[in-house]
Amino acid sequence: MIMKAGSWGGTNKKFTDYRSEISKYKALEITSDFKNEMRQEFLQRSLELEKLKAGYLVAEKVVLEINNCQKIQSLYIKDMLDILQRQLNSAYRAICQLRSEIDKNFCFVEIPHIYLESEDIIRLDLLNKLINTTLYHMEKGSFVNTSTFRAVVSDCAAIIRFLRNEDYGTSDKSLFAYYLGETVGLKTTQHKCCNCGKPLLNYIGYCLNCYETAIEIMFLNEDDGRELYLTKNIR
Repeated sequence: MIMKAGSWGGTNKKFTDYRSEISKYKALEITSDFKNEMRQEFLQRSLELEKLKAGYLVAEKVVLEINNCQKIQSLYIKDMLDILQRQLNSAYRAICQLRSEIDKNFCFVEIPHIYLESEDIIRLDLLNKLINTTLYHMEKGSFVNTSTFRAVVSDCAAIIRFLRNEDYGTSDKSLFAYYLGETVGLKTTQHKCCNCGKPLLNYIGYCLNCYETAIEIMFLNEDDGRELYLTKNIR
């Protein structure tokens, strides 16, 4: 799910399409002009794959840096980082294999120089994916108690500080709420937490001030999968 959440997604189908066209290039009796056209097209694709491969490599390095430099508290964030690192490594290896097939079949000895995205851009893209994936689970009510939610918020704040390379000088919950408002665009609702009286953020079933659970999500009907939001601790 993490890899599908943005520009890194959808590579499996693309790889299958590439291999299908390589097979056509090898098997069909086509004109030299068409072969040259396909060769130029695959040279461009090889450049795109090289850029993508470099991005995966940098992103995996950043994930390893988070694990090594930050004291991650929640099992959820630890698992998410571990899954993402494996996905990035697997995608990197898949691209290496595909590029090898392309170079072999089209006799590419070397490819022109490419301009890679800066590490800062990759770090911010990675941050957005991590926070959006966490937000998805918050919307689903995946964190069953206050201590778990508190630890997830603390980990997210630590990752925001690390990947943005800023201290911000504020509490974990304030920084997380600020990021959700500034970057994700979440707004406060008219509902207030019954425990502390602070406004609740839209789509989040928890209070970011006192960490109390604010919304409980239940499935209304197993057949159609519609969700019924049962509110509790809400004014």
